Amino acid sequence: MLVTADGREIGEHDGAHFYTIGQRRGLGVGGGIPYYVTGVDTAANVVTVSVGEGEELYTEEVGFEQANWILGEMPQFPFTCTSRIRYRQPLQRCTIINARKVVFDEPQRAVTPGQSIVFYKKDILIGGGVIAD
Repeated sequence: MLVTADGREIGEHDGAHFYTIGQRRGLGVGGGIPYYVTGVDTAANVVTVSVGEGEELYTEEVGFEQANWILGEMPQFPFTCTSRIRYRQPLQRCTIINARKVVFDEPQRAVTPGQSIVFYKKDILIGGGVIAD
């Protein structure tokens, strides 16, 4: 089911696993209203959408798992560095709070579980992980 942030059902879909946070195209709802995916619950097969690029698309912190530190050891936390959550995205300043949590200096758009987050210190790749729910 396709629902708005306030829980109103507005359509059906072919499976929640086909959608990603921030997606606009291919939602199957028209009417000239620009809906964006703001949540995906594959267990319940529910996709949540919001009108426009509102604050629901942005987050200041994210969890991550499956960390891989290129230098072979974890940095001492908290650790300030830059990160990237999309290919060719400008590097974003952040603080790695612990082995599972990052806080961004500026809110980031459409952070999606299952995608990678990579960390840099002085433009040198130091590690990364998989964005968690």
